[in-house]
Amino acid sequence: MSATGSIKAEGANKFIGSFTVSGVKVNITGNLSDSIQTWSCSDATLDYGSTGHLTSTRDFHGVIGTTTISLQFTNGPSITGNLDSSLTLATTVVGSGTWESD
Repeated sequence: MSATGSIKAEGANKFIGSFTVSGVKVNITGNLSDSIQTWSCSDATLDYGSTGHLTSTRDFHGVIGTTTISLQFTNGPSITGNLDSSLTLATTVVGSGTWESD
């Protein structure tokens, strides 16, 4: 299953995202392993196996590239998309994100 939404930097090593999953707003707040440039993706795709995967705090790894973002969560979901503006450097990241439903 997939959902569309947005994800963006919230400070040097934090991010926030919001997706609409089966008519319900699902938010994620997360921490990145490294500080990187400010970035945003206003047309992100969340792929997931079940809504049960979009709960709690989950670890992830991925790349915030010069033009794209790709985050893979250890329990299955992934977030991908094209960045709104290009970055100077691609950065491999690890961290954790906390899912919450409105």
